[in-house]
Amino acid sequence: MAVVGPAVWALLAMLCWALNNFLLSVVAKEASSPADAGLSGTFVLWVSTMACGIPLFAWQAATSGLFKGIHGKWNAAGAFGAGLMSALGMLNLTLALASDPNSAGPITAVLPLNGLLVCLLAWAVLGEKLTRLQMLGIAVAVAGPMMMALADRSGSGLKGVLLGGISASLLGASNFLRRLVMTRGAKNPMDVQLLVWLALGSCGVVSVVCTYMSGRGLKGLDSARLITIAASSGCIWAMGSCCFQLALRGPAGPATAIANSNGAGVLLLQMACYHPHIPAMKLCGMGLCMLGAAVIALSPKSVRVARQQQHPLESEGAFAAEAGLVVDST
Repeated sequence: MAVVGPAVWALLAMLCWALNNFLLSVVAKEASSPADAGLSGTFVLWVSTMACGIPLFAWQAATSGLFKGIHGKWNAAGAFGAGLMSALGMLNLTLALASDPNSAGPITAVLPLNGLLVCLLAWAVLGEKLTRLQMLGIAVAVAGPMMMALADRSGSGLKGVLLGGISASLLGASNFLRRLVMTRGAKNPMDVQLLVWLALGSCGVVSVVCTYMSGRGLKGLDSARLITIAASSGCIWAMGSCCFQLALRGPAGPATAIANSNGAGVLLLQMACYHPHIPAMKLCGMGLCMLGAAVIALSPKSVRVARQQQHPLESEGAFAAEAGLVVDST
């Protein structure tokens, strides 16, 4: 039987996340009130993400047992906190897409900058150093959103890029917490993933209950079609997360570079469906974001990290790949 390689799983993750982000932009574009639809759509996305995790919860409970490899309550709290950070990042991303649906590609291209925060936190807290090539990649990546902001002088576009940067920071904090948990004895990265899904689902359930109790309901989602699109977006995000986890069985750098290029997929989908006018400078800025993320991910790794990547399920740093983190032991 043929075995699906890590690069194929990373490509599938990239396609899933590109489609996920594109669907969020569709909700914002078609809704009568993009801001309200973005908020309600995010709540639906959170709930559907947890729904997708239920089969995995059931499978783990019936086989190895739930959270046997998380190694302590503090690690469990850290993983759950990572999920909360991820939820906030998703919320901000949805609002960014709502502010300017035609800029979905550039907005999502800002997200690889979450690797910048992870690298800085890892250096300050864990003592992990940056290579010169990593620093070059960071400089290139930072130049990208600056070009996008200069290319789009509309208030909504500038606000969208800003909210995309906030999302990148929140997702970076989430990924660093995942890294921190893995360095503190957690043996199974899937336990971390399950707790992240649990946090997202909890946020979704609480939010939906509160909106209906307040009389707001799913305001902005004017039809069953929009609700279905938002729910589908959450399921596709969950699928992408699983595919990326499987991609971590191989070298983490190439997998991260491929998955982080989902912004290009969003832009291609928009061009195919809506034919928006995309300024050349905005395209260049998006390219710089992805190029910077790729340089960071593909930087040479130490021998110790290379050994860890050969056994991703046992490695303490498996989830560092999702943040674009590369370690230099020199």
